[in-house]
Amino acid sequence: MDDPNDMRRELSALLRKAKAAGSTEAEAMAAAAKAADLMRTHRPNDDDAEYEEASVALKTKGRSERDGLLSVIGLCTNSAPILHTDWTPAVTFVGQSPGPEISVSLVTLCYRAVDHEIERFKDTGEYKKHRTLSTRRQCVRDFTSGLCHRLVQRLYTLFSETMEEHAYDAAHLVAFTRFQISGTVPRPSRNIRFGGAAQAGYEAGERVRLDHGLALPAPQNTLPSPTDAS
Repeated sequence: MDDPNDMRRELSALLRKAKAAGSTEAEAMAAAAKAADLMRTHRPNDDDAEYEEASVALKTKGRSERDGLLSVIGLCTNSAPILHTDWTPAVTFVGQSPGPEISVSLVTLCYRAVDHEIERFKDTGEYKKHRTLSTRRQCVRDFTSGLCHRLVQRLYTLFSETMEEHAYDAAHLVAFTRFQISGTVPRPSRNIRFGGAAQAGYEAGERVRLDHGLALPAPQNTLPSPTDAS
């Protein structure tokens, strides 16, 4: 795709589909694979100094297990994430097109998948065997941690060909100039209490249709299993 306008039109259609209330999870998550294709076919050169911004509202304030995905998504799309926690929580991605828009699409898709998988998990025996509110909340946190751990691995694989350290660093400089704050979004770090829930989340992360429509190699990461987290 040589014409940037064609790319933007296709990306706009992608974003509309990702956010459409009637789209299925499989249809929505297929957009992540298409986003990876767009990153491969429209890679800005070093002379392109135009940096764009795209934002998406969040239900969380950077303290949820899923919010660790924000930094990873920014790294995958060479875009610096800026977390806003005042008034309406949101994240803004700064980078060269189409990185920021793809980032917003990925946040929408991944967060929707997390919500969907949590609801499925609450119908399982692993969740229902816990009787108190506090243990059930911890169980969901551990499940989400395992789920996001697997999503991180898969995102790195999906975007491995287009991640560029110098582009990511340059985006952070631009973001700092514009917002006067660091673009780094802290990743929550908590001890895993229920290994079974974390393992169930990890397996759920494999089900999410990030790679729908693409034949991708298995992840080469050697990250520790979520059940080994401390």
